[in-house]
Amino acid sequence: METWWRRRGHERDSDRWRGTTMRRNRVLPQRIALLLAIGGVSIWFLSARHPLSPEIELFESVLRQQWGSICPADGGTYYLTCTPSSDWRWDARWGGWEDMPNALYRRIADMPIVFQKATDAVLTGGCVRGERSGESGFMVWIAVKRWISETEVEVETGTWHEPLWGNGRTAVYIKVDGEWRFRRSLDGWIT
Repeated sequence: METWWRRRGHERDSDRWRGTTMRRNRVLPQRIALLLAIGGVSIWFLSARHPLSPEIELFESVLRQQWGSICPADGGTYYLTCTPSSDWRWDARWGGWEDMPNALYRRIADMPIVFQKATDAVLTGGCVRGERSGESGFMVWIAVKRWISETEVEVETGTWHEPLWGNGRTAVYIKVDGEWRFRRSLDGWIT
């Protein structure tokens, strides 16, 4: 038997709303999955380009322990990169440097030297210069060459100013009681 609300189309309306709800229930998880995928790709991209937390701690320890030898008291502007000198693009204006993560700059804000981002510098004729100011500067790099174990790492450090003013070394650091400490120097050079 047909009731008046079926004749008036109420059943069809409820079916239509049910269908819309069902479509909405299918679309919402798809949208959430898409947002999660985009967020996951963003996190992967950032982590692939920048060192993760253990390396930030390592880089901070190296700077604090070695800043006197890495950064002489000549004054000037100091730029900081995690790109080893062997990966620099000497034929390009920008040098191919990558910036350290912002978290490291915040952690070393109390040091006597204020470090600028590597991308604020240019490489002109083998000399490091400020991009905006044009003044000469120093590029300081700290790069992981290889992890020997979770508590031992081979690190390359150095400072470059111009072709006849630079130095670098490779050293091993070990983690003792939660802190990275210098263990031994493997090699070094100076120009």
